[in-house]
Amino acid sequence: LFGEILVNRLKGSASDTSSLCRSDRPTTLALLTLLDGQSSYVFYDENTARRMMLPDDMAHTLSNVIETLFFEGVRLAVDPCAAVYIAFLNKN
Repeated sequence: LFGEILVNRLKGSASDTSSLCRSDRPTTLALLTLLDGQSSYVFYDENTARRMMLPDDMAHTLSNVIETLFFEGVRLAVDPCAAVYIAFLNKN
């Protein structure tokens, strides 16, 4: 459900979603609460789509249209997704 909401928002803003990695695993969530100027966070990451990314989840090659990729630091520090990202980048 959360993944579909995100995809619909991207499509609604005219973003190209053709290269998105999709799976039936739960969507990774990060929630923020702000109370009296103080923030607190809750992360739902364990066994989610982003945390449990597999090699077959990613496109095998990059489109020539893509000029920049951004991988946030936490994803590059945690396997199995870190190994998948690194293998993907080494191929491209």
